[in-house]
Amino acid sequence: MQSTYYYKLHNPKTKVIYINHCYQNLRKYPSESWDGTDNDGSILVNRFLLNTTNHIINLNHHPLKDAYPDNLKSKIIDASFPIRDEFKTTKKWMNRPYDFMYFGGIIPLKFDGEFVKKLSKTSLRVDLYGRWIDKFSGKPDYESYKKIILECKNITYKGYIEQDKLIETLNQYKFFVTPHNGPEPFMISLAEATRCGCI
Repeated sequence: MQSTYYYKLHNPKTKVIYINHCYQNLRKYPSESWDGTDNDGSILVNRFLLNTTNHIINLNHHPLKDAYPDNLKSKIIDASFPIRDEFKTTKKWMNRPYDFMYFGGIIPLKFDGEFVKKLSKTSLRVDLYGRWIDKFSGKPDYESYKKIILECKNITYKGYIEQDKLIETLNQYKFFVTPHNGPEPFMISLAEATRCGCI
């Protein structure tokens, strides 16, 4: 971001397109506390969005009731994550050997710890695919969350699915579980699972 800011400062005819993941980030403009930045960094983000970008492509659903800031909204184009055509059903639903699965980032927002505790009191089993999120590693709350999952007899942690195996794996399952806890800007894994015939 910083290099783009200075490049355009010296080459003002350059057109800059900013691809934004979460519309909530744009709603909090201008902010003195952008995630992961100090005050100087936040000033840079604010200036970058207002003065450097020509267009901002927002890649998730934007509720109409949540207005964009007036001084940014003329730049914003609402779009959505594209789902590749390769994501499709290749095995009939009744012929799939496994029932429940989840894949994606393994954090409480996306795979709720309370869901895990309730799951442990049932006979249902869930296969869990994904990565532990490094930036949370070592934090006591996240480590206790990991422990709850890894000790749950109803969850089998399968590790990360490589992209070239993902479509084949999704077509082995009947159900995709999404026990998230909090706002989910756009759950691309749900869209991909649905395209592959999971309920």
